[in-house]
Amino acid sequence: MAKTQPTLEDLVEIFIQSTVALETTIKKNIQEQTKIEKNLSNINIKPDLMDVKINQQEYYEKINLQSQNHIQQINESSNHFEKVLQKFNTKNFNYLLILNLFFFLTSGISIYVAIKKSINKHEFLELQKENDELESKILNITSYFKQNPKSLSRYKKWYQQNKENH
Repeated sequence: MAKTQPTLEDLVEIFIQSTVALETTIKKNIQEQTKIEKNLSNINIKPDLMDVKINQQEYYEKINLQSQNHIQQINESSNHFEKVLQKFNTKNFNYLLILNLFFFLTSGISIYVAIKKSINKHEFLELQKENDELESKILNITSYFKQNPKSLSRYKKWYQQNKENH
């Protein structure tokens, strides 16, 4: 079976029918769109502000109550501080002032004495080096006298003579 191809007239006929159908669909869509536009323009939205006003009033009442509570707490604490201040007189203040001056002076003197008594690092290192050298000399002399006991006895005699002369 061979396929038959549609003729040009058939294709033109199908094209004309599709265009007519498209035009009718477009006209229907335009009509529906205009109806929707009219309906949308007729819609009026009026918000109900009553809930907002009620919420706002409740919020103001809460804030007012909280602020009154805070003011009451502040008044109570200020009364407490007034009582404390009434108990605290100038005599107590003078005692505290004298005590603070005493502590200030003693700490200042302590720092001064500590600085005067301290030695710097360089002097300390020099003394340490000198001490090490003297220790090594003493060890050398000690080992020499251990190896030469006669020299030790001569040294003791010489030391006794020098001690008596001075």
